[in-house]
Amino acid sequence: MKIKLLFQFYLAVILLFSTSCTDKKLIDISIKVVNNHDTPIEKAVIKLNGESIGTTDLYGNLKTKKKINDTEYANIEITKKSNQYYFAPFFKKVSLKKNHKNPGIEVKAMLFFVPKPKPSNQETQPLTEKNTDNSLNNDETEDSIEKIESATITNPSKSNPKDNLALNQNQIPAEKEPESYPEEERLIPASPIVLNNLETKNENNIEPKIEGKSKQKLITIHTRSDEKPIQGVKIYLGNFKKSQLVESCNTNKRGRCVIRVPSKSSKKIYLLAQRKGFQAQKRTLEPEKFQKVTFNLKKGLSIDVLTLSKSFNYIKGLKGIDVSIGGKKVGETDFFGHYAHTYNGQISDLVEIKLESDAYLPKVFTTDFIVGEKIRLKRYFTSKKPRKPIVYLTNLKHAGKIDQNKSTSDLDSNIRSTDKIETIASDVLFKSKIFSFISEKDVYNLLPEEKSIEDVIESGWKNSDLVSSLDAVIVPTIVFNNPPVIELSVINSDAKVITAAKADLEGEDPEKALRITIDKLVKSISESFPFEGSVIKVTRKKIKINIGSKSGFGIQKKRYVDIFGTQRSETGNEQKHTKVAKVKIIKVNKYNSVGIVTEIKPRSNISYGDLAVLNAIQNPDGKTVHISVTEKNEDNKIKPIKQANLYYKSRWIGSTNSAGYTLVSPKSLPVRGHLKIVKSGFNDFTKEVSLPKVQRINIKLKRQTSNILVESNPPGALVKIEGKSIGITPLNQPIKIPSGFVKIEIIGSSDTKKWLRILELDQGTVDLTGPRLVELEKDLLAIAEQYSNSGSLTKAIEVLLSVPKEHSDYLHAMHRAGEIYLKNLKEPAKAAKSFSIVTTDPSVKQFIDKRFIASHINEGISLFLSGENLAKLDETPTAIAHFQKGFEVLKRVEPFLRHLSSREYNLALHNVYFHKALSYHRIWELTQDKTALLQTNRLWENYIESNVDDIPISGAGKAYISNAKIYHKQTRSTLDSRSPTL
Repeated sequence: MKIKLLFQFYLAVILLFSTSCTDKKLIDISIKVVNNHDTPIEKAVIKLNGESIGTTDLYGNLKTKKKINDTEYANIEITKKSNQYYFAPFFKKVSLKKNHKNPGIEVKAMLFFVPKPKPSNQETQPLTEKNTDNSLNNDETEDSIEKIESATITNPSKSNPKDNLALNQNQIPAEKEPESYPEEERLIPASPIVLNNLETKNENNIEPKIEGKSKQKLITIHTRSDEKPIQGVKIYLGNFKKSQLVESCNTNKRGRCVIRVPSKSSKKIYLLAQRKGFQAQKRTLEPEKFQKVTFNLKKGLSIDVLTLSKSFNYIKGLKGIDVSIGGKKVGETDFFGHYAHTYNGQISDLVEIKLESDAYLPKVFTTDFIVGEKIRLKRYFTSKKPRKPIVYLTNLKHAGKIDQNKSTSDLDSNIRSTDKIETIASDVLFKSKIFSFISEKDVYNLLPEEKSIEDVIESGWKNSDLVSSLDAVIVPTIVFNNPPVIELSVINSDAKVITAAKADLEGEDPEKALRITIDKLVKSISESFPFEGSVIKVTRKKIKINIGSKSGFGIQKKRYVDIFGTQRSETGNEQKHTKVAKVKIIKVNKYNSVGIVTEIKPRSNISYGDLAVLNAIQNPDGKTVHISVTEKNEDNKIKPIKQANLYYKSRWIGSTNSAGYTLVSPKSLPVRGHLKIVKSGFNDFTKEVSLPKVQRINIKLKRQTSNILVESNPPGALVKIEGKSIGITPLNQPIKIPSGFVKIEIIGSSDTKKWLRILELDQGTVDLTGPRLVELEKDLLAIAEQYSNSGSLTKAIEVLLSVPKEHSDYLHAMHRAGEIYLKNLKEPAKAAKSFSIVTTDPSVKQFIDKRFIASHINEGISLFLSGENLAKLDETPTAIAHFQKGFEVLKRVEPFLRHLSSREYNLALHNVYFHKALSYHRIWELTQDKTALLQTNRLWENYIESNVDDIPISGAGKAYISNAKIYHKQTRSTLDSRSPTL
């Protein structure tokens, strides 16, 4: 009996298991997650049908297996949390029917992101794809024309308007993977037009005014080889002002990437495309031809030579260096120091490369180069003669106060009455012959936009075009005291004070006193300025550099020199240009100096032509002041504050490092003055100190606080700050929150849109009450979608048409209404009217807002279909007008199709070309005009014979090509029969 019961039990378990197996099937899941710069995203959370199945690895991949009903749709949701960025969520609905025998899910997701914190007043919505079922009436011809469905390009509806994040309007349109849907849902697989950069307008948007960058144009780069796209091609953009090649983008799997250039640039654009296994290729563009560039790369080996000079904190390319390979001169480097040589040998060949120059050191450089191990040979050169640093002399600064209890000297009064101070200072500096000068006009021409010279001095100019023309800024300051004091401060491109000197003015003649004092200060500066020279001789223990006593560069015995040269990696297969040695000067001649090596880095040596930099003597007495800047965080722990700016007597003396401190040399600083600490988001700290008399100063900054008052209409909305709930509107009591950039969300009822902004909160109160209260808009699009999904299309149209013009979703509502008229209600005339409301909006009409490219295409198709209906009613003149208007709309949108992703682009291009030609075909049929016939024939030829024929399109859309050939056959035969009279 027990055996029988056990047998029945196991049989039931087996039956239950086998039944469950028929309901579910084990599938392979492969997810790839990247951002809109095509960079893999690690630790993105993947959910399948609401259940978390894991996170992505370092390369943005997740591969796993999961049991799932093979007949159902799988809902993929991907999110990413970050302390530095806001990532928009990704949603996708995948059908398993296409892979019924071996079901699986393979998705590439793109998550758009914006940095935290950055103000934005834009929101985006998750995107879904809609079906397209519009029949196109085709007349029978002498050949059988396939009946095809007119594919409308749809605008994604908002499936979840509560989960949207802000996107930057300046983001480059990204290439998003197409969504897959069951084939039976449509005859032509119409991809949606992805809506990037969805903008929400709201008068109550209280955001700080952010200084914008200058307008930029986009250049779309296409890289191909043998008519196939190439991934991983590095595109370098030439910066003529810096004489540098800057890596700007890498092509994706479609062989595409986008770079930005200033829209007002008058210079030619220089581009270099480079990838291992292909020959490097250069292109130079005229400024008016910024848009699209195609590189057709040839396979082969390319040896790339880059000759550079590193001087006074910046690197530039060197032009005119002769390049010889295998004992034969093959060319010379260009403006950016680059030369590309196509090598016809084999990988791993050992070739000799020789670089020669009459203007730089070393005069000759020879090395063995193994082809294929690396694609670029990089070599640094130096000047034959020591280069004078280029400086800018600012206007004289007035500082300090006259002690009212002391009488002023006659010299003080005389200086106040003279207007020659700046002239004398400039004259003395010029005559010193150790500096070269740049004029004020030239400085301002090279300043970054919306920056003053004071801004640049405070923040530095290392990353601007000014870096190649300006090595240092000299700031003269006069303190009217008894006696008056003159100070010279020298600031480099990193905004660091690299040396300074001060002296009292003495004597009765103000002009003579100024000349004597400033001359003394210049000499003092020359002893500590980091002048540069070159190594001109290397022996076993000694080196010789080209700086001597007659150079005026302040070189002396016992002064140290840093040598910059080549250091090999531990494995020996890589090299870097860095500081490799320290040399102590033991002898100073008229035109050169001799030193002994005191330090040298491992795997390094000193070579002829290496850069020699005099050590700046900032603190000859050995004393430093350690200034530490910290704060107490929420856990009452001490936290260092980096990049806090320090000012002493209104003079910038440095900024704290990542550990929250900086070292200051007090010797050249005033004996006593106010120390001021400035850091965004914190209260300013000011204290009178005597830096020369202290060794350490510890400063604790307090974070600023702001108050926020919130009212909403309707009230009762949830207020969140940085994701934390803080209350329900109206908030009658001020709430203190940390200052700086914060994300504020106000969430009302389910039928209203979420209000989301990133605001900069400074000291004081942000008042979102009264006339500035938050108006929560009705989510009319979501309501319309509910009616549409339930089959109440008329009700959905009523809701969409009721959206007021001032509503942030007005244009989206008009587009959606056009979709319903066109696809569901088969009323193309009303559809064209709705789409026209969108396309006549100024920003959409000028294609500034590229989210609505779909509206232009759909309007053109709607006008064509309404023309067809009018032609059936014998309304010939009106029908012709509709065909003509549709043609014009489609022609206007054609240049902007390049902003679409691959699948969308393919369908849209076929749609535009086909319906543009068919519109004119109908005009010819109705008018029998010979000019219309010629135009129609050209349009069909363009469609059939151009590369559009090579752009794939699946499903019933393939009929476009075959039908176009039949229509072209009609026009061609008609032209042939009329040829005697045409």
